[in-house]
Parts: sequence; C-alpha cells; structure tokens
Amino acid sequence: MIIGAKAYGSNDSVLKAIDTAGPAEPTVALGTGVSNGATSAEAIATAGVVTVEAEAGASVAVTFTSDTDTSKSVTKTVASASGTGTADAVVLTAAELATLGDGKINVSAVATDAAGNAGTAATSSFNLDTAAPAAPTVVLGTGVSDGAT
Repeated sequence: MIIGAKAYGSNDSVLKAIDTAGPAEPTVALGTGVSNGATSAEAIATAGVVTVEAEAGASVAVTFTSDTDTSKSVTKTVASASGTGTADAVVLTAAELATLGDGKINVSAVATDAAGNAGTAATSSFNLDTAAPAAPTVVLGTGVSDGAT
C-alpha cells in the first residue's frame, strides 16, 4: 500500500510504502538425530531440537506443545532469523523438557517481520523420550540354581 503526503514547505509529494503482508511461512526442520525421536541430550544440544529459517529481520516464535496435554507448552523466540539460507537452532532446557514431558511433541513456528506482520505457521512433530529404560530382569531357568553345565 502506498500513502501519499505533502512535505511541509514543498510542493513535492512524499510517498511511503507500508508493509502489510506477512512473511512467508518459515522452514522448520528436526535437529540432528531427532528424526526417530529426541533424547534429553539431543533436545538440549546446541544444534537444536529443531531449526527454523525465515526472511531476514524476522523473529520466529517456536511453540512446543505436548500432544496429550496442551497445557504443557513452551515458546521460544529466535530473535532475528538469519534469512541467509542458514537455519537457526532452537534449543530446549532441562526445565523445559520437564514441562513438556515424554511423548509426542507438536511444533509450530510463526515468523513476524520487522513491520509486525505475522505469517502462516509451519508445523512439525517429534517424540520426546527423556527416561532411561528400566533395567532388565534376569531369571534363572528351571533347575538352574547352582549353575548350568
């Protein structure tokens, strides 16, 4: 949208462009090793549990929500998406992992440009598994109490 106005003390018009369009949907990708689910170590790694890429100068709000309990949610903001073809890592903390809990985690990312216009959400999901497996139980077979030969 173009708005015209007269400059004070001049007969020349000043035209200003107003940005009213939202940015393109950001790109969301699962972090390294997360395609089959994320462990605690992968989720807090500096490479990020997910990466996002949006237009230069945009900020991206990335929301992680438990699939089984939507009240369990964490939002992280990537302050200035690179927009240069390099994805920005989104890292979760141990406290945020505790908030989300284990299970399927839905991810939504919305870019907002410098003019304040929000774009369409990009989505993804992954399984979070922060608990170590239980120790196996070993039982001797019938008749094997003092050892087997």
